[in-house]
Amino acid sequence: MPAWDPVQCNPLFTKNSVCRCCCDDDFCNERALPCDENPTCPPAMNPTFGSVECSNMNFLNSTCSYKCNPGYNLVGDSEVGCFETSGGLVWERTAPKCERAECDALEAPERQNGRRRCSDSNKVGSSCIYSCDEGYELMGNLQINCNLDGKWSNESPTCIRVTCDIAATSNIANGETICEESNFYASVCVFSCRIGFYLEGDETTTCQQNGEWTVSKPTCQRVTCEKQDVEIGNGLSVCSDSNFYGSTCTFACDEGYLLIGPARVTCQDNFIWSTPPSFCEQITCEKQAYNDFENGDAECTDSNIYGSSCAFTCDDGYFLTGQDTIQCIGDGVWSNPPPSCQRETCGPADINPQNGLAECDQENKSFSKCKFSCGLQTDNWDIFGSNETACEKDPFTGTFEWTNDPPCCAKRCPPFAQVDLFLVLDSSSSVGKENWNKTVYFVKSVIDNFVVSSSDMLVAAIRYNRYIDTDSEILIGQYQDLKSTTDAIINLPYDGSGTLTGQALTYVREKMLTAPGNRPNVQDMVLVVTDGISKDDTAGPASELRSAKANVVALGVVNEKGSLKKDDIIDIAGDPEKTVLLESGFGGLTDDLVEVILNQICGDPCDRRNQYAEFIST
Repeated sequence: MPAWDPVQCNPLFTKNSVCRCCCDDDFCNERALPCDENPTCPPAMNPTFGSVECSNMNFLNSTCSYKCNPGYNLVGDSEVGCFETSGGLVWERTAPKCERAECDALEAPERQNGRRRCSDSNKVGSSCIYSCDEGYELMGNLQINCNLDGKWSNESPTCIRVTCDIAATSNIANGETICEESNFYASVCVFSCRIGFYLEGDETTTCQQNGEWTVSKPTCQRVTCEKQDVEIGNGLSVCSDSNFYGSTCTFACDEGYLLIGPARVTCQDNFIWSTPPSFCEQITCEKQAYNDFENGDAECTDSNIYGSSCAFTCDDGYFLTGQDTIQCIGDGVWSNPPPSCQRETCGPADINPQNGLAECDQENKSFSKCKFSCGLQTDNWDIFGSNETACEKDPFTGTFEWTNDPPCCAKRCPPFAQVDLFLVLDSSSSVGKENWNKTVYFVKSVIDNFVVSSSDMLVAAIRYNRYIDTDSEILIGQYQDLKSTTDAIINLPYDGSGTLTGQALTYVREKMLTAPGNRPNVQDMVLVVTDGISKDDTAGPASELRSAKANVVALGVVNEKGSLKKDDIIDIAGDPEKTVLLESGFGGLTDDLVEVILNQICGDPCDRRNQYAEFIST
């Protein structure tokens, strides 16, 4: 029979191979016999990424042991046996497989402010490289590997926020640090110093990705000014705190020297003293004090140096004006202004009469002769006084004097009077309509004697009783010609009762004198016409009116009751010379009385010198 003992067949298990067989019959070893096929299980194949070893190949009862290469895990039973069934030999179970080993799954790196890149996920042999987001740094290994044992070579690293050394920016002496976000990455810290200190170094620093600040912490240094600027020669400087900020230095010079510049300076936060440096300069006085001395002689002890004294004398025909000796003193000036030798003169130098001229052949010098003229030398101007004078030496005093004073120049009055005339007319019931008409026509007769214009007389008027009739008031400057002015006056209405003269005088002061038409440089004259004793105080308001520089004239008319007295109207004018008491009643408003009022308006010609003063400027 055919042999099947595997040890006798070569090659093994090959049908019809030549075998050397041992048989149970007599033909043993006579010749080679063909090998029959041995009953077997299917061949046991090496698993992918592994190997198998069988106890008796794939023959009956052979046991095959499976194992995987490093990095692979066996999935299934590690041993499989070959057994016989009715259908033949079979493996008792399916051969196991070798699958790639894995390490534990890693946490998503995005949760940790970073990124991870793995070569093969979490499989054995995979390498994972970590990186962090900007502003974070890696704590741990940059790379971890999934080892053959299914374990990671190291713990997963973490990304922590980058910080810089907080001590590198804090506690700046004499200053402060303000950081946007503490000492974390990208935080910008700004340094500043308190007043009196300056920053040495950069003003800002930034925390970088490498955990280092961009620049080192600066220092606050004390502000100083240039020390040599306050070191003063020929004098002394005393400083409250050397040349540091806020120090105040005071200067003083030695005798004979003058401080040029301020006596005190302060070191400012811009490293500069509050003013340029001061210095001590030898005191000298102006040489012109004696060099320019004319018509005389000056002798000085030490030229113009501090302490020198100079004595002055004049030539014949001149007199010394000022001190005859002056000394150069500590502040670099002469003790007195230098004198001068002046030609003998008469004083005052300007002898032009107001509204007139003086024509002199040698000004006001000795023996000068002058002639006076008034106005524009027209018939409208009058001269009051001598029309000539001369500068001559007084034989008794030895001084030169004018032989005559300047005359008064006044424009002929009437018709010319440069005044603002305010009429205050009593229209109480005691006056009566007939006497009222006499009053206004009397006033018209007075005004008819004058030129009314913006350059001459202007007239305002009110009538009063218990009340002030503002409706019929004639405002100053409202009429600027004679006819319209007198027409307005004679048309003033009449009514009312009671007499409150004090109230009327107050109205004149508060309202009429302050009206826009009242000319500021023209005399204000107030003419009060009343027939009764006022029911209110007149002395006080009248005094206040006169204090406002108004020239007040009072005309009192004694009515039928005859109660008005001289003293009553003196309280109004404040001067008996400016008071008229008409005891004959309203019938006494005659042309003679007009002349009296004209004299009050025109007054002393020399008192009218300020009128028409614009002549001087023409």
